[in-house]
Amino acid sequence: MARSIANISQQELAKRASLNRSYISLIESGDRNATTETLEKIAAAMDIPTHLFTLLAVEESDNAAIGKEQIHSLGVALAELLLHSK
Repeated sequence: MARSIANISQQELAKRASLNRSYISLIESGDRNATTETLEKIAAAMDIPTHLFTLLAVEESDNAAIGKEQIHSLGVALAELLLHSK
C-alpha cells in the first residue's frame, strides 16, 4: 500500500532496499513472509520508521474488532501522512 501511494515501482523499491524485485512482488502478493531484516530494509527505503511501516501490514484477521474497510482506511491515512509529511 505505501509503495503504491508513494508512486514507487517494485523495481525502484527493490533497488532502494537492495532486494530483488521478484521478492518484493512475492511479499506484496502474500506468497512470502518478509523477515524483520527485510521489513527494516523496505521501511528505510520508503523513509518510514519500521514500527509504523509494520502497522500498514495489519490485516483483518489480525484484529477481529475492526473491519476490513476500517483497516484499509486507517492504512491509507497513515501511509499518506507518513509519505506526504516530508
